[in-house]
Amino acid sequence: LYSAPGGGGGEASAAASGSSSGLGIMGGGVGGTATATGLNHFPGGGGTAAATFGINRPTRQQNTRRHLNLLSPTRYSLFRAPHAEAILDKIVRIVKKQGDLIVWGTQEILAECGDVTARCWRDGDPHSSSLAGAAMLNRAKILTDRGLVCSIKTRKDLRDEQKATALLKLIGLVASSCDPLCDQVAMGISTDRGVGGACLKTLLRNDLKLPYQFVQAWHSVLLTLLAVPNFKAAMANAYCDTYRAVTAEYARGVGLIDRSSYTLSVQFLNRVSYVTDLVRERNLLSNLSRCLLETMNSASFIPGSPGSPPPAGASSDIMNDLDARVTPSSSLTAAILALLGFFSMEGMEDEENLARLDSEINDLFLGMTEGVGGGDSRHHGRLSSIARSSKAVANSNNAAAQQILLERTTALVPPTLDPSHTVLSHRRYSVCISDLKCVLNVDGMARHFSSLPIDKKQPYLPLATSAHGGGIDYLTIRPIDSDGKGDCALDDWIKTLTLAQQMDGQMWRPWSKGHVETEPKGWVGAFNASISFSSLFERLLGWEDSDPSPIGDCNIRLLSCVELTYYTLTVGLHRWQRSEMLSYRPTHRPSLEPNPNVQAYALSPASLPFSTVASAHGSALAMTALPLPQIAVWSFHLPLHRFVAACIREVSRRHDIDPCTPVEASSGGMAKLLEMFSLPMDASGEDASSQLRLNALLFRGLMEFPIIVLSRAAQIRAGIWRRNGPGMSDQVLNYSEPPFCRPLADADMLLLQFALICHTSRVAGSVTMAKDGGEMDQSVAGLEFGGTGTLRLVNLLLLRFGIFDFLGFEKAPNANVDRYKHEIGLGLYPPEIDDIIEDTDGESAAEPVLPWTYCPATDPATCLLLVEELLHLIIILITEMPSPSPRDKTDHEFEAKRRLKREVIHRLASGNKTHSDLSEVNHVLPQRDNLVLCETGKLVNPDDASGAALEAALSEVAIRKCRTGAPDEWELQKEAWKWYDPAFHHISTRAHQSATENRPKPSPSSPYSPRPAPAHMAFQRIRRDLTADSCILAMTYRVLHVHCYEGDSPNSTQVRGNQMYDDAIKSETVLARAVHLLTLGAYAWEESYSGNKVISSNWRDLGGGEIGSVFHDQESANACDWVKMALLREPSDVMNDEWYRGKGNALLLLKTIGFEGGNHSGFLGGVDPSLRSGAAWLCDFAAKFNPTAAALTGKGSSTNTSKAEGAVPNKAEELEKRKKAAKEKAMAMMKAQMAKFAANIGNSPGFDDDDRMSEDVDGSRSPSRESDETLIFPTPLRNRLDAGAVEVMDLSPTGDFILTSPIAPQTPSTPPYTPHTPSTPTTSELSGIRLFNERPQCIICGTDDPMQLDDSGLGDPDGKKPAKASSEGEVNQEKALAFCGYSQASTVIKGGDGPPSRGPNTEAPPQKKIGGYV
Repeated sequence: LYSAPGGGGGEASAAASGSSSGLGIMGGGVGGTATATGLNHFPGGGGTAAATFGINRPTRQQNTRRHLNLLSPTRYSLFRAPHAEAILDKIVRIVKKQGDLIVWGTQEILAECGDVTARCWRDGDPHSSSLAGAAMLNRAKILTDRGLVCSIKTRKDLRDEQKATALLKLIGLVASSCDPLCDQVAMGISTDRGVGGACLKTLLRNDLKLPYQFVQAWHSVLLTLLAVPNFKAAMANAYCDTYRAVTAEYARGVGLIDRSSYTLSVQFLNRVSYVTDLVRERNLLSNLSRCLLETMNSASFIPGSPGSPPPAGASSDIMNDLDARVTPSSSLTAAILALLGFFSMEGMEDEENLARLDSEINDLFLGMTEGVGGGDSRHHGRLSSIARSSKAVANSNNAAAQQILLERTTALVPPTLDPSHTVLSHRRYSVCISDLKCVLNVDGMARHFSSLPIDKKQPYLPLATSAHGGGIDYLTIRPIDSDGKGDCALDDWIKTLTLAQQMDGQMWRPWSKGHVETEPKGWVGAFNASISFSSLFERLLGWEDSDPSPIGDCNIRLLSCVELTYYTLTVGLHRWQRSEMLSYRPTHRPSLEPNPNVQAYALSPASLPFSTVASAHGSALAMTALPLPQIAVWSFHLPLHRFVAACIREVSRRHDIDPCTPVEASSGGMAKLLEMFSLPMDASGEDASSQLRLNALLFRGLMEFPIIVLSRAAQIRAGIWRRNGPGMSDQVLNYSEPPFCRPLADADMLLLQFALICHTSRVAGSVTMAKDGGEMDQSVAGLEFGGTGTLRLVNLLLLRFGIFDFLGFEKAPNANVDRYKHEIGLGLYPPEIDDIIEDTDGESAAEPVLPWTYCPATDPATCLLLVEELLHLIIILITEMPSPSPRDKTDHEFEAKRRLKREVIHRLASGNKTHSDLSEVNHVLPQRDNLVLCETGKLVNPDDASGAALEAALSEVAIRKCRTGAPDEWELQKEAWKWYDPAFHHISTRAHQSATENRPKPSPSSPYSPRPAPAHMAFQRIRRDLTADSCILAMTYRVLHVHCYEGDSPNSTQVRGNQMYDDAIKSETVLARAVHLLTLGAYAWEESYSGNKVISSNWRDLGGGEIGSVFHDQESANACDWVKMALLREPSDVMNDEWYRGKGNALLLLKTIGFEGGNHSGFLGGVDPSLRSGAAWLCDFAAKFNPTAAALTGKGSSTNTSKAEGAVPNKAEELEKRKKAAKEKAMAMMKAQMAKFAANIGNSPGFDDDDRMSEDVDGSRSPSRESDETLIFPTPLRNRLDAGAVEVMDLSPTGDFILTSPIAPQTPSTPPYTPHTPSTPTTSELSGIRLFNERPQCIICGTDDPMQLDDSGLGDPDGKKPAKASSEGEVNQEKALAFCGYSQASTVIKGGDGPPSRGPNTEAPPQKKIGGYV
């Protein structure tokens, strides 16, 4: 039994012959890196196989040498030995080097069958031959079950292989001897005469299963013959004809890539003439895309089906929580319909809802059966069960019908990929990806790929909607030939990406569950697949709309970039999102019982509540959204969404058709794409409803699914997913940091931006449509999304991040229950699952249920980290946008250089870098930018074009630092720091921390962040929309107020989310995000500022006037209005909470931070200077555009020396005043500290009254510790190890900690003692009298309050009383007093006491050092 030269997962081909005189069983490991994995499952430990090991070699001497290299054939010694791993490593090396491995030969067969059976078998006895054959097949089954590929060969087969190998070597020698003989050999193999033509295809088709020695000789001959042009053409044709069969075997695990014909494809797939002929005559592009689809299909499975792998992090009890949380009900049916865009109004019967849901399921079922395309057979079986159950719905009552429909929707879950499958774990798809890259690099092939076959029935691109609002799969209209010639490469590509959606699902492990015992490693294969797919995106889209197809006379229609994007959105993405949305189920509300059956993390509401802040600015009370519990399965991988993002990025490069300035290379840009989704003016009611439903579901999914990934990544960074293992952090790093962040996290954020502009009123239109009778059609009321993009986005982020309550927002349905019921009756959103209770008459009644929220964090510090993540995400959405469409190559070159310099600046901000350290900076740039930069660099250095472009960028923003014996480094210029963005997302958090330390001290009133780069015209409005949103402004005010708040922390009855006011969790990073966000708002509204407040009819088109904005009900808005609503509004109106009434507005808080130093913040050294400067700049901006703000900040007041009482001083006077106050405070603190120290020394026993230790620097005696005149100021002290004095750490006039002069000498100032001075002997009974004869004080804070020792650590054990506050307004939380003694600890243990004796003391030598203080 022999193996193929590597492989895994295949089937064994077995044969037994009684007449054979010798045979062997051979097994090989899975190919590539999987070899060791396959051999780890090698059967041998139990004594069932592996009697001898050897390599198929011609001579017995070589076989013996191989045997000795391994292990003697014993039953238990191989895999149960302590050195089994070393043995396996030797086996792996032999298999990789020599090929086949003998695992069972003739001697083992004879030994197992017995002597009598073996003799009869050799004589041809049928019964004995059956026994021998059964033994061989049993051994083969053992190996194949472990993923090995095996074959049974006789001695004759081995001799034939050796003869064939020798013959090929001879042919190779003949072909390489001279050109005429080479031509003759090539003609003989490649022509169709005789066996030649069949030989080439046959050998290529079985290339993966041929013996190793034979393959080596065969490939050597092919490389020699490829120099003949005619043979190369024949080889290319044969390669294309056999590609599908060979790829199918390779996907099953047969063969290794470095021993296959795949290594020869580069010889002809990078030639224009060969590729063009193959595409025209043999449909190469469709062949490659179909092979990629079939390869991925072999690794697919249906989530939730029997035998399917569980999500990573899942456990049996968590899965039980998911299964037990859903019960059929009429409310559940209405909620599922709402996910599909159908909303139940008040008075609608349950039968109507059930019939509508059944129709939608049938529509999805029809699309899945037509779009599987040779998929998993298990999926076809589930679909047929769906069709059978559909007939039972009409013949059942409501309860039975609801149960049937629930089962049908569960069966519609789209398939996905198993990351642990060998196709993904060993990258068996890489050959298809590599060949696609080679073909797409040929000019025009990518343009031909983005095309659709012309159908006689449908010659034009139709409206991609059906009567049910679903997308039409154009592939169902075009018949597919059995030979594959009718395949469409674009459709296969979309299906492949659809299959990879949600692969490697993740499930959260709650805090109550244990840590994962075995961390899954499948995420590596999933990320490799996503990265491989994304590497093709820009190659597939690297064309212009005006480029022709290189294939002439082809029956296809070339799509423009806008049409390609629209086709992918409506045909591919919309269908997947509709099916995926049906897998989410709303549940009952969380139980109020102490130990509920289902935990809160497994429950999800049917709709999400808006905050009262949003409802006060025009929004409804709730919104339709995916019912997503915390433990719902999600994935980092949405390759179809990321491909749509790549298409959108390409569309933004195109210019919209302008009659004045036409651009020949463009067939429309972003405006045309948005226009394709708009409602036609002459559309009928049914068509308008279908288009509206498609838009609502499509744009909702474009917003929801990326938010799920971004929010879960933020939770992982905050430490909430710690029980899922450290591998989650590795996945987040690959997702959100260079070099893979551009096709992953950056693409998700671009989708959010595109969804925002799709939600604008101009794109969405009006949903108010009349019926035939003139009445209002409320069936589409729940689909209203025009003007609600920012509102929905911010609310989704708040609830998906889990910080809705922490930020102090109140749920709008709880504040107005009657309005909530009324809006449900109008069909604006689905109701919650009813709780059935018994009334006094014994009848069941539905208790009204309101939407709820959930937070996975267990402590305020984690919630604050989530707040910082949310603010950071909003900042990136405002800052990182598609750039304006370049008009020509010069514009494109300018933008490319600007993006490169921005990347270089932020790499150098964290420290000096060498040229090699920056060589990978271009990985996060678009491929078009790299091509343009390389063209520019070739003019400087043709040998290293990319390096020359990088050198040019470095010379503009950095200074070269020459070093001896080391590479030169580049240091960022001081002038370039003004372009440093503290929220730049292409460098890590640690790099930003280093940049903060390296950042030069900013000038007064300089902005905290630079002005964002110009954005695309269609996306530019997002900056005004986000910075004018009422909830975002409420978040920024809350952060500012928490930072500047002084006094006792409020309790939960005073303010919502009171945990945010805990002093121990203040974060300067969160404060910086708030200041950064307000700075971006100032930039956005300054650009459109007009000195005269003119009422404009189109100002809302610029952004900032949608529902949920602070300007939603105003007729005009400009920079002055933004300052008023964002910085000057009454805090109680901002937060919609009366507790904030009378508190300082945002401008006063910024003034406190910027001009008063913010020393009360609790941060070491005060607030960062750049942050203070940024807050001061915001104050100057407000004073510039708003007269009220100017008066409040003192910018508009008189500068005369005689000012009215209470007038605000200018900045110079205020700075001088603060310097003087800081100096006086520092001197007072120094004197008080010295007085306190001297008082403690002077009141100790053993000191004479006229001892001078208590004198201060002026010679006057300091007051005692009990004196009322003593002032206690907290001044930090630290010990200097390099000097003999104690230094004071004090505050400088700028708010920084500095070291001042010593407060006391190291030795006492008393006269030295003489031998004649009388002394009192120290006895052990008096030891320790002076130590702690009174309670010591803390040197830092000057207090001796007792520690608060309770169970909670927060004050009262019952939690009803606040913790005791100290004199400084701080809460004592488990504080421990430091040992502030006057002697070393060792002397205390030895009984030391008092100062040194006034004379020699021979009885207590350890006490000589007593009296020294530390």
